[in-house]
Amino acid sequence: RTLTDVTSIMATFGPMTAAVKPEIYRMWWLRPLIETAGFVPGATADPFDLGKMVDAAADAARGGSRFLLFPEGTRGSSDGLLPFGRTAFEVACRANVPIAPLLLRWEHPWLAKDCKLFAMPTGRTRLRIEVLPPVFPEDFRASSRALRDVVQSSFRAHLMVDSASVLEEVHAGINRESAQAAHR
Repeated sequence: RTLTDVTSIMATFGPMTAAVKPEIYRMWWLRPLIETAGFVPGATADPFDLGKMVDAAADAARGGSRFLLFPEGTRGSSDGLLPFGRTAFEVACRANVPIAPLLLRWEHPWLAKDCKLFAMPTGRTRLRIEVLPPVFPEDFRASSRALRDVVQSSFRAHLMVDSASVLEEVHAGINRESAQAAHR
């Protein structure tokens, strides 16, 4: 959800390759650095562009590179989970490599889509990256739709569990305070 997601993930898990927005990839002065890093051009709305990007990503993954793609496809401004696209899952199916889902949770995000550049967060910025169990394309007959649906359900389940845990903690705190007040 922020401009620092990719660098935070790479700093934590080591080198990876990724798709770069076409507008950035076309910058003549930046392109040599992008290509040397092993990044591939991202897709525009053109389906042929998307196919080229998926093929390049699958080739990189088959070659042993860990390829980073965000299933939501954008830095959304909402706090909730956006619908997942199929691109990341199609890459995994074509390359026959597992998906290693990473759930990112920000407290007081900075450089998010709906935040102004120089607007500082209201509290200390923290990122927690949760590594979920890997999902293998062959377990779903290499169906990118089935793979997407399973991973998105897993994300939703983890988010709901955390919401339920928070609510339980809040209710427990309220009940403790009520009990203490009754004894006074």
